[in-house]
Amino acid sequence: MAAALIYFWMNLTPSVAASEQAPADFEVKRAKPLVCKVGAYITSLHDLNPSTGSFRADLWVWTLCPPVGGYEALKHIEFPGANSFELHNYWHVVKDGSSWSLVKIAGEFRARWDMRSFPFDRHRLVIALESEEDAFAIRYTLDKSDNLQSLDAIPAGWKIESSKMAVRRIEYQTAFGDPALIEQQSSAYDRVEVIIDVARDEYSSFLKMTGPVYVIATSALMIFIVALESASILLSRLSLLGASLFSDVINMQKGTSELGAQDIFTLNDAIHILGLLLIITLIEITVYTWKVNATRESLPTLTGERRWVFTAVVLYIACNLALLIEAGISG
Repeated sequence: MAAALIYFWMNLTPSVAASEQAPADFEVKRAKPLVCKVGAYITSLHDLNPSTGSFRADLWVWTLCPPVGGYEALKHIEFPGANSFELHNYWHVVKDGSSWSLVKIAGEFRARWDMRSFPFDRHRLVIALESEEDAFAIRYTLDKSDNLQSLDAIPAGWKIESSKMAVRRIEYQTAFGDPALIEQQSSAYDRVEVIIDVARDEYSSFLKMTGPVYVIATSALMIFIVALESASILLSRLSLLGASLFSDVINMQKGTSELGAQDIFTLNDAIHILGLLLIITLIEITVYTWKVNATRESLPTLTGERRWVFTAVVLYIACNLALLIEAGISG
């Protein structure tokens, strides 16, 4: 019996000791994270869509890690800013002392589109790759190359102003249940960001969007060619000016929808509002002129009316030019 107890004790002791040493071994492992180089090459940017707050991209991503335990970094990444993505042509090989992984990524990514200065708008598109393992286990550095994107990676109507990569340490205010982090209640992960600064390189869409405003304004001004000499002319003017107001509002709503800018004030909105102010001013001039005629004041009606209209037009043109210049500078 004593021999059995001694045998049981001798077999139990190593397992207990091992279990007590496990956390220490675990901490040593976490104190020496695996450091991997990450590189990227963008082959295509397309479907840049401010109305949906997204864009699509195709790019190659590779990692170079120490050949430890057959670790393949690209099998342990996620894309925090992706609506959807697919991985193609995955490749892994240990070569020249590095565990090299390569994959092509095609996905739709979210972006914050600032359309306030459209068509002089510039945007920063970011494709983020984050490790599934925290910074105690794996860390990223950049494998810098001369070119980050193909020369024809951007669609017509846009241009790439700059592109770069960066590594950020992202902190989450939770330990995700990790026993080693339970006291500090936070965790950190390395994130690689592929950053592309793009700018609009066409103005035809802006002309299509705002052109009707200037047509409406010109049509409203043409009705002042005929002097306000009768009630029928008054009614005709007010009817045409009212229709001009309605057309301006409808065109502004259409432009806002196309830009996906319902919650911000854009250059397109400002130009349409100037058009509304011009038409409202023309209505006030018409009503005032009719009152002048009705009271038979000595002011020459036709001359006075045209002077007021001319002043309103000059202010309208000046304000439009100021808006365009300001948007071009701030964009």
